[in-house]
Amino acid sequence: CNGDLDKCYNELVRLTEDANIVKPSPSPAPGDTPDTEKPPAPPKSPTSPTFNKFAVLQSGKDELSLLVKQVRYMQIVREIPDILKTGAASKKPGETEFRTIDCMSLELTLKNLGELEDELAELPDLRVLVEAVEAIKKVREHLEEEEWEECRAEVHKAKEVKLVESLPKSCASVVEKELDHARKECVHQIVVKTGAEVLSKGSHSGYIGDKASGEEIEIEPMKALIKFAKAANFETNASKQMVKALELALALRESQKTNDREKVKALLAQPEYVRPPFPLGGALEPLKDEIAYAKSEIENLEQIEKIETKLSLHAISGVPGKITAHKLTEHEPLFTLIGEVKHDFLKASEGKMGSERTKKVVELATIVSAIRRGLAKSSHEEVRVEEVKESLRQFSENEDSLKEAMKPALFGKIRHEIRLAEKHVDVMDIVAQLYREALENCIDNDTH
Repeated sequence: CNGDLDKCYNELVRLTEDANIVKPSPSPAPGDTPDTEKPPAPPKSPTSPTFNKFAVLQSGKDELSLLVKQVRYMQIVREIPDILKTGAASKKPGETEFRTIDCMSLELTLKNLGELEDELAELPDLRVLVEAVEAIKKVREHLEEEEWEECRAEVHKAKEVKLVESLPKSCASVVEKELDHARKECVHQIVVKTGAEVLSKGSHSGYIGDKASGEEIEIEPMKALIKFAKAANFETNASKQMVKALELALALRESQKTNDREKVKALLAQPEYVRPPFPLGGALEPLKDEIAYAKSEIENLEQIEKIETKLSLHAISGVPGKITAHKLTEHEPLFTLIGEVKHDFLKASEGKMGSERTKKVVELATIVSAIRRGLAKSSHEEVRVEEVKESLRQFSENEDSLKEAMKPALFGKIRHEIRLAEKHVDVMDIVAQLYREALENCIDNDTH
């Protein structure tokens, strides 16, 4: 058959079928000796008109059976490496094209191999080829189903049993290349996808100093994923970017968790936070938001502290009817600062994260400033009682929400100050009423 194994195999199968055909012998003539009693006839030439091909084939059935198995073995050894060379995922890890994966040819091959006779199936060379087909089939199926952990486990299993080392050279390199590609793709997918999940939750959602929100910060999943990626020798650009993003987020969260504002400020001043060295898009978008939130948080806290410092100065004191009110000029710094925060900072921060608390603090500071200015000593202005009353009403209506934005100790002092202002205004109303009544009842207009 000139090396054509398929043709050879088909011819052997045909001869085997012929060998299994039993031709009935002619009945002996009367007086003839039965065949069993006759001496064996000498072999006849195939060109002889009485040559019995079937008898010759039957005598060589064992040899035919051996040849069929040998040729089938040669076919399998030749076919499996060719089958393994096709149907793998294409392109490099991180850019893998999964639609090129072919599992059907491997499944068909395994089905055909499952029909082998036990004698062939037990051959070590064929058994290791079957194991290779099974391993590659499972790897491809996991890749198609995006089962990254399972796929990685299958690759690890093949490595443990030294599958590649036991394969013939004709397919060892092919199998090794596909297993290595699958391993790298799985590491890439686990790092990138799990990283995106880790980044999207567990970030600081409150304010530095807020113990409750600090406890919500998650860092352990981040640490575990970074450790996994480095141990697994991550190689793709996307996985490298994700690990860098995780490291940046981890450093930020650890500082926030310990309420170390100075460290947070120092981190945010570093170039990689000011201008991260990778595109902040897709899976890395949560880090962009986390950095922006941290920056906004620091900026807002600084504005709040400025206002709180001014609020703690020049408070109203004394008793109703005899308060100690400072001069109007002494309240100007707070009034000016409120204007700057309102028009410069809050306007610029519109739509950004972290400014809600600042808005509440500004709202409370505006109320307090109006009360203090309304009750301030001034030789040029009358006491603006109605403005003070309006500010007191605003505080009463929004006290609960304003309380949440301010430090408890400072809010307590402000509330005490406002309660004093309320009572003082009540006294002023009574005095004004008594004065009006005195004018109406005791003094005529001309005298007045």
